[in-house]
Amino acid sequence: MLVAGARVRERCHVIRPPASTHHNVESLMPKGHQHSPEVRQRMRTSHLGVPLSKTHAENIGKANTVPLSHRFWDKVQIGTVDECWEWMAAKDPRGYGRIGGDDRRPSGRKRTELAHRVAYKMKVGPVPDGLFVCHHCDNSGCCNPKHLFLGTCKDNNQDMYRKGRDANQHTGRTHCQRGHEFDTNNTYITARGHRACKACSAMHHRGYTLEKKRLAALN
Repeated sequence: MLVAGARVRERCHVIRPPASTHHNVESLMPKGHQHSPEVRQRMRTSHLGVPLSKTHAENIGKANTVPLSHRFWDKVQIGTVDECWEWMAAKDPRGYGRIGGDDRRPSGRKRTELAHRVAYKMKVGPVPDGLFVCHHCDNSGCCNPKHLFLGTCKDNNQDMYRKGRDANQHTGRTHCQRGHEFDTNNTYITARGHRACKACSAMHHRGYTLEKKRLAALN
């Protein structure tokens, strides 16, 4: 019996398979059914448990063995010598291209490398330890060897500062927090690429030296 004004809501019940069978196709097969060894291997290859086609499974195996030098440039949109050569595959949140290298982790998975570093090593030469591959063009997805150069972390940050790419709330300031002017004689660039006051730095070092002397005298 329905009450006047009452709202009747029909509930739809969705029948779902048990969670244990969601990724396991074999459990849905009749008892006693057995796949051939080839099909079982392809089922293990697929992350969904669904049998892959023979061609697809073979292609996955080939992708894991093709050398980096044979598959790298297929992912680069090559232009003229002066243009940026844009990376067309996976990128990280900063816009740098990423690709699986030839080296593998202990788990067997490939170690990913920065695409512009790979481009530099292939076309220019090895990258010494402690150096970065930097962009003249400021395009993090560019793989044109002509736009790349080697530098330290400080070189990279100073290049960013000179080009005005470090803009923040302190960029327009003409004096430090103690009132010293940021002029040519009183300013230096830190390893992070930030402006720093020479007068404040000298004050800090003098205070540090006096404190060391005071503690040494107490001992």
